[in-house]
Amino acid sequence: MGFYKFLKTTSLKKDSINDIRFFHDYLIGKHDPRLSSKIVILMGEAGVGKTYLAKRFVKSLDLPVLYVGQEPIKGKHIKTYSSVKNLTKIKFPDNCLIFLDDLNYLSEENQYGEMTNDYKRHVLKLLAIIKSLPRAGLLITTNYLDFDSQFDDRMDIVIVMEEPNRKTKRKYIKNQYGKFLDIHKINILTNKQKNIPNITIQANNIKNRPKNFPRIY
Repeated sequence: MGFYKFLKTTSLKKDSINDIRFFHDYLIGKHDPRLSSKIVILMGEAGVGKTYLAKRFVKSLDLPVLYVGQEPIKGKHIKTYSSVKNLTKIKFPDNCLIFLDDLNYLSEENQYGEMTNDYKRHVLKLLAIIKSLPRAGLLITTNYLDFDSQFDDRMDIVIVMEEPNRKTKRKYIKNQYGKFLDIHKINILTNKQKNIPNITIQANNIKNRPKNFPRIY
């Protein structure tokens, strides 16, 4: 399934889908950079699918992706960095995507649980770099925003992701895994699981499970 079709299976509102599509189109050269949003934040509670959506976005691109996050992402065009600080030290390609997964986890905190000033400087530097490049973008996932007012005018798009409803979950499971599951099992998964990313399927629930059966996260 292509990325645009995948977006339609999510619980995102139409405006949010359009924002993500425009951001995607901008990165692949379809829009004037002067008119495009360069920084997109996916925000929501754990388990609503922020990282899953972001990974689908990343893997749909054929351009350099510079990644900082907890879990590895495989791809010949993806390069991983250990921290935001280290990322700001490199020479960036003119056309690239920077992906920061779980900004709250990545952040350096002081004794009061707040972002340190050093970390804020690194993030601000990264935002400035993104704005200066001809066709670069920054994609961030986070549980919540913990920024000062100095960040406000730099965040182009903030998309709040909510728990998908039953109809959206069922449509998602059917589109993604319908060739492996009958209607009965699709209905069981739809009713049983709270959030799409938490859906898992045991091997004994699927007849003739192929070796390349995709895991559902």
